[in-house]
Amino acid sequence: MAKSADPYADIRPAPAAGSNILAALNQKAEDLITVEDEIEALQEELTKKNDRLRQIREFELPELMDAAEQTEIGTKAGHRVIMDETLRASLSKHKTEALNWLENNEHGDLIKRQFVISFDRDDEAWAKKFAADLKKRKKPLSTKVERTVHANTLTAFVKAALKEGVDIPQETFGVFRQRFAKVQRKE
Repeated sequence: MAKSADPYADIRPAPAAGSNILAALNQKAEDLITVEDEIEALQEELTKKNDRLRQIREFELPELMDAAEQTEIGTKAGHRVIMDETLRASLSKHKTEALNWLENNEHGDLIKRQFVISFDRDDEAWAKKFAADLKKRKKPLSTKVERTVHANTLTAFVKAALKEGVDIPQETFGVFRQRFAKVQRKE
């Protein structure tokens, strides 16, 4: 028995003899559109729910906890509301200043250097040759050196530095503290 190209042929019922295949096809196309529309509506609803969750987690509960001067509190239902904070750092706004600060303060080892080499559109063969043997290049290349620090590395460095009391320029490193509430459900 030959294997069908249709992976669902074994489980899909065949149209009944004499049935109108075009009518069935039209109905299935309408079914597909209906399901796509339902999925889109559910995705929109999920987006709204996630936005509401973020509003409660990052703003409403923290504001109430601040007003109550609490960092952790129990609810009548037995849940625990706990304030937490995450810290992020970014080079996006003050990259040159941040990299210079790292170098000038003995943290230059965090900086990674990346060489970007540009090939013209019609240089595919040359690009393959170059990749095979960088030292034997026969054609001048346009290169650019990019210096950066990976976001996770930078964030870990900033967290550790702040914990140790190092005075780092927080604006230069794009330090962002995000406070949020967690609710531990009653077991």
